[in-house]
Amino acid sequence: MSADWIKAAKAGDEIICINDRGFTDVIHRGSKYAIQFIYEDEGALWVALVGVCERSDAPGFSPSRFRPVEPRKTDISFAHEILRKASKPVREDA
Repeated sequence: MSADWIKAAKAGDEIICINDRGFTDVIHRGSKYAIQFIYEDEGALWVALVGVCERSDAPGFSPSRFRPVEPRKTDISFAHEILRKASKPVREDA
């Protein structure tokens, strides 16, 4: 998987772990993390995570272990439709 997303990432962005192999005691697949900072070492980019890198020996992780959190668009149009139908006056036949 390409980690091109890292080029646009910045401190504070949220990412999700997609590969915890070899680091299961530190990071967990499916868990959400915040980027503390991004740095370059020997031509490769690395991600330091808030609350993780301070308490482990891992100075950072390869961006390929993560993906960015995609914002969800909440669509509540169905609820508006229900309210619209419910607010129609009921005809009473005499």
